[in-house]
Amino acid sequence: STGYQAALKTGQDSVTAALGQKGLTESGAADKALLQYGQDFANQNIGSYIGQLQTQQQTGLNAAAALTGAGQNYANAVSANNNTAANTIGNAALSSANTINSAIGNFAALTGAALGSSYAKSSALGGNGGSGAFKAAFSGNWLGDS
Repeated sequence: STGYQAALKTGQDSVTAALGQKGLTESGAADKALLQYGQDFANQNIGSYIGQLQTQQQTGLNAAAALTGAGQNYANAVSANNNTAANTIGNAALSSANTINSAIGNFAALTGAALGSSYAKSSALGGNGGSGAFKAAFSGNWLGDS
């Protein structure tokens, strides 16, 4: 990890200097002291190093989770937009069909009224005692009705 080697070297130099003052730099005691210092230093720093690795890994997991969330939000938005578009198209088709059916019905009613068919005498046109929208227009005798 960053700074580990420099700190270890500084500590070893301190141990060597202390042993040098006693004239023990080339002894078994010096080797043992340096080995012990290195093990103690490693034990003190391993937890920090593992913590740094865990933080790094957690950062990666958080990034993956954020990307997943963004992808899910995008998919939800696209789905909602597609559903809205489909509903709009469907409603437009129904409206168009209703308009055409109404026009056909009105044409049939007017044609029937003009030709004196029984359809014209239905309640929709005011026939048979009804009060339809076309009753006033076709109530005169100009078509030969009596």
